[in-house]
Amino acid sequence: MELKHKNCEFCVELYDFKNSRFKEIYGKHINSRIIYKNDLFFVIPTIGQLFPSSLLIIPFSHHETIADLPQNHRSNLIPLIEQITRKLKIFGYPLLFEHGAKCCSDIGCGIFHAHLHVVPVPHQVSWEDLIPFPPTSSNSLKNAWDNLKNVGSYILLKDTNNNINFLRTEYFEEGLFESQFIRQALVNYFQIDKPWNWREYNMPEESLIETIDFFQDINFK
Repeated sequence: MELKHKNCEFCVELYDFKNSRFKEIYGKHINSRIIYKNDLFFVIPTIGQLFPSSLLIIPFSHHETIADLPQNHRSNLIPLIEQITRKLKIFGYPLLFEHGAKCCSDIGCGIFHAHLHVVPVPHQVSWEDLIPFPPTSSNSLKNAWDNLKNVGSYILLKDTNNNINFLRTEYFEEGLFESQFIRQALVNYFQIDKPWNWREYNMPEESLIETIDFFQDINFK
């Protein structure tokens, strides 16, 4: 497939693997980190495993946020999220979050290709534990993403008690929500002795390789 988004690290990894960051770091060990895929989405372990078996759900199509995916894509995403969170419960309490950001907003992690984090944390954690601003609550992920369509930047979080909240960060003063805001918050809250910035992980991570091995050895469904 032709690589249309040459500056997108996920697109490069998908369609031009030999020139990808992942190939550069893990090429001697692994040919791909995809642990599951369907027609619309693929699932990979996160570079920068703050917690073992931290995963990303990513659409094959290049959209900047989950909220801006076509409606039928988002409808198909919900059962995949449920499937993955069931699997991750053996590792901890699944926390789901998205830094939704468009390239024009200059916020996020520098990859403007929609991706959803699913992270098993060691104990219960809520929005208030991580984010010092009151959110908007939602009764479903669908409803939250419906409200966030065409928004320049936002944070969405489904906590370990399944409470769904979001915040339109485009309304806030520049600099309040730096790159990888929730990863920074997780490092501080759980006092993790690791870098929050995934770009600082330039050597193979044992937990990432173990995550790939684990999911290769089980029935993902």
